[in-house]
Amino acid sequence: MRGRQPRDKVTRVIQNFDALLRQEEMDLHSAKEVDPQGRRSLERALAWSQGFHASLRREWALALALGQHEALAGRATALMKSMRHPLWYFPASERPAWTAWSAVVELALRNMGKALQREGGQVEEVQPTHDLLPTVMLPFHDPSSHGSCRARILALTIQLEGFDRLDKKPRVSGQPSLQTV
Repeated sequence: MRGRQPRDKVTRVIQNFDALLRQEEMDLHSAKEVDPQGRRSLERALAWSQGFHASLRREWALALALGQHEALAGRATALMKSMRHPLWYFPASERPAWTAWSAVVELALRNMGKALQREGGQVEEVQPTHDLLPTVMLPFHDPSSHGSCRARILALTIQLEGFDRLDKKPRVSGQPSLQTV
C-alpha cells in the first residue's frame, strides 16, 4: 500500500486482521483439547503460518535473489531447486514487511474465497496446501453447470514467473489441473 491510503481502507484491513486473529486464538484454544475438531482447527491455523506464509516468503526471497544478482540468471534453475527445497526457510523476522504483506495476501485470498461462494450460499474455508509453492484451494459453487450449483475447487498458486515452460502442467498435489496463460 504505497502512498497515502484512505483511512477507511486501512481501518478495514486492520479490522479484518483483528477478526482473523481472534478467530484463530479461539481455534487454537479449542485445539488444546484432544478432540478431532480441535485438532483440525490447529492444523488449519498452522497450514497458513507454516505452509502458505513460509512458501510465499520463499518465493519473494527467490525473486529478490534473482533480481539482485544478474550472474545468477544463468543458474536460475539450480537456484530455484535449492530455494524451493522443503528445508529452505526464510525467517519471518528477516524482512518484517514481507511477513506483514503475507498476512495481507492471506486476508485478500480469504475475501476472494468469500466472494466466489456468495452465489451458492454455502461457505467453506479457503485452505492452503502443503505444497512447496504458496497455493490455496478456493472452494466455490459454479452456477454455470446447467442449472445446478455444482461445488468446485480452484487452486491458486503464487510463483515466480518466466522459468517454467508454458505447456507444463501446474503441480498441485492430488488435484486435476487447468492452466490459463
